[in-house]
Amino acid sequence: EELSAAQFPACLVQTAGETRSDATIGNDQIQRQADLTVRIFGFVKGSSIDSARNNLVEAIEEGLDADRTRGGYALDTQTIEVETDEGSLEPYGGVVVTVSVLYTFTRGNA
Repeated sequence: EELSAAQFPACLVQTAGETRSDATIGNDQIQRQADLTVRIFGFVKGSSIDSARNNLVEAIEEGLDADRTRGGYALDTQTIEVETDEGSLEPYGGVVVTVSVLYTFTRGNA
């Protein structure tokens, strides 16, 4: 409600959690694998909310697919879930795109 019409569509990106596991065994330089969950909250406004939501989800997915390695820092990026507000935000529309980012790192290298 605080955004002007010119600021739509709008997105808010938040990390939602991460699972980690050892990929190698040993005392030094242990390789770990992590799966980071990111949620992208998108908001639209207009006369055709459903189409606007669909267009926003498509734009988010196209942006993510342009570089699934996140500049070489990730092994893979995948959209794993898309939810909508189901009309509860009228006259706005909302989506939540949940994304999984798989990456590896060496423990102790901050």
